[in-house]
Amino acid sequence: MQVLSCLTILLMTASCSIREDLSDCKNTLTVKVLISEDSGEPGDVSLVKDVTLYVFDAHGKFLGSRNTEIGREEELDYPGKGRLQIVAWCNTVSGNVNVAMNDHIDDARVSLKSTGASEPSSSGIFHMPGDLLYGTEPALNNKIEEHVIVYVNRMVASMKITVRNLQKWAGHNDTDYSIMVGVTKKEINFYGQYLGAGAAYIPETSFDVRNDFIAPLFKMLPSKDQVLSIKIFHGETMLDEVLSGIDLETGNTITFDAVENRTLNVLIDYGNPTNLRVTLQQAAWGVESIWKPIG
Repeated sequence: MQVLSCLTILLMTASCSIREDLSDCKNTLTVKVLISEDSGEPGDVSLVKDVTLYVFDAHGKFLGSRNTEIGREEELDYPGKGRLQIVAWCNTVSGNVNVAMNDHIDDARVSLKSTGASEPSSSGIFHMPGDLLYGTEPALNNKIEEHVIVYVNRMVASMKITVRNLQKWAGHNDTDYSIMVGVTKKEINFYGQYLGAGAAYIPETSFDVRNDFIAPLFKMLPSKDQVLSIKIFHGETMLDEVLSGIDLETGNTITFDAVENRTLNVLIDYGNPTNLRVTLQQAAWGVESIWKPIG
């Protein structure tokens, strides 16, 4: 009798895994978000202020979203929905962007927030984004134990600008100068593609102790196929527009290009009134070039 009782219990316990109809079996699907090696350490929570998971079915229909953290496993429960597409975004809540969610993945966007201002050439002025990270992975969601890791990659570029001998060249000894940088793309869809055009930025600027006019490291969307330039203003008057410079590594003249997960360093020197010298260096993320002091 004891043997029969034990066999009965074992058969009842195993019935979920051997029966043809698995509708009563629990679907175990977990998702974890980590940072890709190209964008940082996989579990570096210091890079991320917020993480949001978005779940879509195989036809792109939006099923739901959830807030999570880097490295934390989340159990998703979408029985009967079949194959899923999971999208992860980081730093959108605190990153000066709008997230537009509709019923379908094709219509989902992360867009820069406009400042409401515009420049004479009609480009819009936008807030600079935070450190946006994005990733996507499929999930089979077929009633078996499944663990999905979504690696997120940096989607923004960064830039630092140094302008030398500006006051002497411009003929104004005050500090009423500013810089406008643009244009770049202005939104990203949930496939990780950059869209839109005409985003310009006005970074914070100041003169340092050597009287160099500095725009410290700031973030922006990549320029991609857009023409990127640096415009220098005194008051509301544009003094100059710079579109290219000498690549520090190759010595070739190249146009400015804001590249995701890279830092563009630019030195503009007005020391020779008849020969403007512009030097640029594409560096790893967050690496600032050390320009030689004025001789």
